[in-house]
Amino acid sequence: MVKRILRFFGLGGERDTALEAVRVPGPDGKPTVVPLDDWAPQVAHGLNELTGRIDELIRHIDDLTRRNDALSREKKRLADTVEQQRADLASAHDRITRLESNLEDCAAAASELQRAFADIDQRFTNIAGGIAAATHPGRLTEDEYGHHDLGKRYGDFVQQHVMPLALQSSSGVHLSPYDQAQVVAEICLLLFGDAEPEAAYIADVLARRRLLVDRRALQDMCEQAHSIRAEARQLGRSQRWVFDVPDDRFDAKRQQQFVGSAMGHEHELAVTLVVAPSYVVGDGTSIAPQQVFTVRRDAATTQGPVPTV
Repeated sequence: MVKRILRFFGLGGERDTALEAVRVPGPDGKPTVVPLDDWAPQVAHGLNELTGRIDELIRHIDDLTRRNDALSREKKRLADTVEQQRADLASAHDRITRLESNLEDCAAAASELQRAFADIDQRFTNIAGGIAAATHPGRLTEDEYGHHDLGKRYGDFVQQHVMPLALQSSSGVHLSPYDQAQVVAEICLLLFGDAEPEAAYIADVLARRRLLVDRRALQDMCEQAHSIRAEARQLGRSQRWVFDVPDDRFDAKRQQQFVGSAMGHEHELAVTLVVAPSYVVGDGTSIAPQQVFTVRRDAATTQGPVPTV
């Protein structure tokens, strides 16, 4: 063993009798002389321990290499799985896009069919109503009862929710009856005209005349008007809100005088303003009469004509 150690350190194959001891660092760091026979086994033991550690390190490296190979294979498998899932996701996205396109086409077709059905249903209702009216004069169909109920609801709505708006002054100055009629006329046009009701426009009408504006109440009023309009359409038959008049003659059969209008016989009165429209269905049957503002004919010339809304 000593010879092998000596050869390891390049000291020759034969034992040099002159080399009987070596200097090694002592515990205190100072060199100390140790007999060669004592030093060589220590070195051999250290080399054996180092060799064992190297062997253990080699085994650990081999184990890490095997683990790394397994991780590489797992990484490749996961990459393949992710790639497949991306392909499946892209394919699913394409299918969803096609389905959405088909759904839009179906929705458009369904909407068109609904409009066609509503048109056919209205025509049928009009025909049935005409036949019923001719066969049973004076007898109302179920839809006609619905229109009459709706006409009463409309009249109550105008009287209870629209007309009071013209009375709620925010400045302390009350409007004249005719100015009140104008306010109600403008609001009714916004509620039952061609456009859908908008609370902001009604608020502008009130604000211009220094009337109280409660936006929550106005929004609720618009929703009620929208409900009345929608129910009128659902009942079938041709229905409309009539704001115009053929001339200025007051007709008590189809018109009612607004509060503050001049009183007198029909031929003595002239219509200067349509305040609230009439509700007309079918071939012209008036379900709810117009609210109009009238003046005496002898006073109409001094007041001047007032256009209907």
